[in-house]
Amino acid sequence: WQKTALREIRRIVPRYRYVPYRNYYTGVDEPMFFPPFGPAEKSTLGKRFFADIQRQYGQPSPRGDAKPTADPAEGLKWLAFNRMTGDRYIKLRTEQTRLIKQLDPNGLVSPNSYAFIDGFIPWDYTRFGEFADVIEVDPYTSYDEVQTPGRGRYNHGFGTKLFGDLTGKRIRTIIQAFPYRGYDPLPEDVWTW
Repeated sequence: WQKTALREIRRIVPRYRYVPYRNYYTGVDEPMFFPPFGPAEKSTLGKRFFADIQRQYGQPSPRGDAKPTADPAEGLKWLAFNRMTGDRYIKLRTEQTRLIKQLDPNGLVSPNSYAFIDGFIPWDYTRFGEFADVIEVDPYTSYDEVQTPGRGRYNHGFGTKLFGDLTGKRIRTIIQAFPYRGYDPLPEDVWTW
């Protein structure tokens, strides 16, 4: 994946660095990560992934099809998994940003938009402040409002403030105000933002 991403950066950035309408270079929309499951558990990549988590973080990975639980032992597995995916993802994005800046020293980078639908990936987001120029959050009203009425309308402000406080960077909030998962945002939802 990284090899392809770097090749595409080398192709795209020189082509677009001088266009007047370029704002900044963006990454992935709403990245999500899950432990390998099914046939992937037995693949070479899956086996290496599980071994790396155990070796680096002292915990086995959770199963990809694990059910929600309050068991502390399972929580430690998820903590190890999220630390590993966060560490790896930040390393990939740091290298990509470094290449973009090398090819376009004036270019601004937003590594990706972070989904705020019914939670967010528990990574150390302070580390994104070390290399990102802009942080994008992608909060939804709908799903949260269906699950816990009153919560969804504050999702946008919460996500924006959280990421601003953690990264110290400019935040671009992508307002998701459309019918989704059984909820149609109301004018008062927009006023709250």
